[in-house]
Amino acid sequence: MYRIRSEKRGLIQFKFNEIQVKLFKYLKVRNFRKLRPMILKARKEGVTTFFALFYLDDTMFTPNTTSVLIAHTQKDVIKLFKIVKLAYRNCPDVIELGDGRKWRKPKADYDNVNELTFGSINSTIYIALAGRGGTVNNLHISEASKIPENVVDERMAAIMESVPNIDFGSNISIETTANGMGGWFHDMWTLAEVGDSEFDPLFFSWLQKESNRLTPPKNWKPSELTKGKRNKAKKHFGVTLRRDQLFWWEQRKKRMRHLMDQEHPTTPGDAFLSSAIQIFDGEMLKDIKSSPHICIRKGWKIFEEPKKGRRYIVTGDPSEGVHGDNSAGIVLDAFTLKEVAIYYDNKTPPKEFAQKLVYIATRYNMAMIAPERNNHGHTVIEELKRTYDNIFVEINTTGKKNKKTKRLGWHTNKRTRDLILDKLVEYFDDGTYEPVSAIIKNEMFNFITNGSGKREARSGKHDDAIMALAIALQIATMPKRSFEVYSLD
Repeated sequence: MYRIRSEKRGLIQFKFNEIQVKLFKYLKVRNFRKLRPMILKARKEGVTTFFALFYLDDTMFTPNTTSVLIAHTQKDVIKLFKIVKLAYRNCPDVIELGDGRKWRKPKADYDNVNELTFGSINSTIYIALAGRGGTVNNLHISEASKIPENVVDERMAAIMESVPNIDFGSNISIETTANGMGGWFHDMWTLAEVGDSEFDPLFFSWLQKESNRLTPPKNWKPSELTKGKRNKAKKHFGVTLRRDQLFWWEQRKKRMRHLMDQEHPTTPGDAFLSSAIQIFDGEMLKDIKSSPHICIRKGWKIFEEPKKGRRYIVTGDPSEGVHGDNSAGIVLDAFTLKEVAIYYDNKTPPKEFAQKLVYIATRYNMAMIAPERNNHGHTVIEELKRTYDNIFVEINTTGKKNKKTKRLGWHTNKRTRDLILDKLVEYFDDGTYEPVSAIIKNEMFNFITNGSGKREARSGKHDDAIMALAIALQIATMPKRSFEVYSLD
């Protein structure tokens, strides 16, 4: 009956996918009234479209009906209205019902400002950021966890109050991908899970959608992380994932990085734990045993002595040295990608920190030093230039003429921060890197995504060692043609 825009950019007849079939069964068992589904889902499963068309259908077929769809951004308000308006415009003008009667599509008297009003039957459907007052018979809240924290409680209380008691046949549906623990949706979901709510918790994992498949090469073998997801699916759902499902997950994980479990969760726990909060898998971290240092030299905790002929990278994230952030230094074995020494102190001023870097780099086969040049890093670099012969030089190409600029040290900005953190997360997830130092392990436990989506230390914690490590991993795996080395000569 309805037409929607397909992923291939065409108009197609709306047909249920696997998730929508399950939703329809949920509705049918309840005779399409007194609905209270609370849906935690993976991305692009068609849940929003399903309820948009269901409530449009109910609004056109049932006189005196008001249906409201709440979105979390104005952009999504427009997007949802386009779905509703497209379905309405392409709906047949006349439909012969099962009892022989003919239904005629009501004329939309008012089809702008994201609203369709059918005056002949006194029914309305609209999309907005919040309710407009009056009685609402059908309410759908889309991406509930993404509604800003400073308005969500007031907004939800107001719109919920406009919906009559469930005994009057009203419908409320709520759906979202997760967005961390705490907050309005997580609190509501927790109550629903234990039966202390009017809502029915429904979870739809990525593995329930048939199109989440990708044919793997014949010689492909799943990574340890992928095997872990396979085992989790078996434990929680009793299903054995096929190779094409595992390959799809592994390839999508490479694209989504730290957001994979938030956007495509395997279990509800995956969704909430990864979405906000912890970047590095807590279960994996718990299984990793930190190594004790074998000695301390000039403040450096040594885990492994230098090996003849081995290439090492020394990185430093300096601080002011006045009991705030830490000056963090890492010595990374470029072959094994493990830290072999770490410096971590909040009382070391920049000039002294530069001397610490020179000391350890000299000891580890005259290793290349790559100090972060942000803030106090400039003082460190100036000191290094006077005394050391092997300093990382960053090369950037800009402009239409591909002009090259060269500067000593590593510069961390939004782009490069995401770049190095993505690599660290990828290497941790696939087992390429495991923390040796308890300092790094503890920082990983407290490294989160904050409310604005930035990855950083939890309030009151530090990420200085993580940043020094991420820079070291990036430089250790860069092709030599992509940087230069400063020499005293």
